[in-house]
Amino acid sequence: MPEAPDKSVSQQCPPAEKSERVAGTGKSGAEALLRDRLQTVNIIRSMGECVIVLSTDARICFANKAACNLLGYGPEELKGKPLGAVVAHENREFLSALLAMIAQGPVTNHKLQYLTKGKEDIAVSVNGSVLREETDGKPIGMVLVAKELRDLAGLVKELKEARDGLEQKVASRTEELEKAYSELKSAHAQLLQSEKMAAIGQLAAGVAHEINNPVGFLLSNLGSIESYMSDLR
Repeated sequence: MPEAPDKSVSQQCPPAEKSERVAGTGKSGAEALLRDRLQTVNIIRSMGECVIVLSTDARICFANKAACNLLGYGPEELKGKPLGAVVAHENREFLSALLAMIAQGPVTNHKLQYLTKGKEDIAVSVNGSVLREETDGKPIGMVLVAKELRDLAGLVKELKEARDGLEQKVASRTEELEKAYSELKSAHAQLLQSEKMAAIGQLAAGVAHEINNPVGFLLSNLGSIESYMSDLR
């Protein structure tokens, strides 16, 4: 985030007042700079991330709409509050260390717990940097840009639930397939058994037929044989 726009935000100079100052100078360059800074302020105010600008004594001098919505305060309610007032109790002992880290250089993705007006703890990931004077680089405050982790946690939970649901579906489908395969094997075994029994039946019928032919011939000719035997006597 450019330092010049952050400086304008931290000073919280009303746009109308700035317009009067620049109009008094009559310099088109200054007017262009003012327009750029006002546009930057409007962008910061409309950002989805929570932006909080601190003074050198760690008091809030600006909070954009996203920060106000997350914390449950109006913009004027937050002005002048110490940062510790919107940080969860268990994180306050680390707050001085965090600010000291930011003073040494930009901090990215630092986990922190904000405390809302309704006393709800909300996990955020904070990026922080120092605001400095354009002329001599003297620190004039800090800017914290925070992203709520609650949405990310919800997304992780949804993904986990979706994964668990998918695993259950896969397990159920696998069980169904195994059952169908088992039934198919059983049906195949029964079919083979039926085919074997049919083959044995056909074989038995063939053997019986082969036996019946000579036996039938003998039975049908017993009378003739007896007659021949009588004649021979």
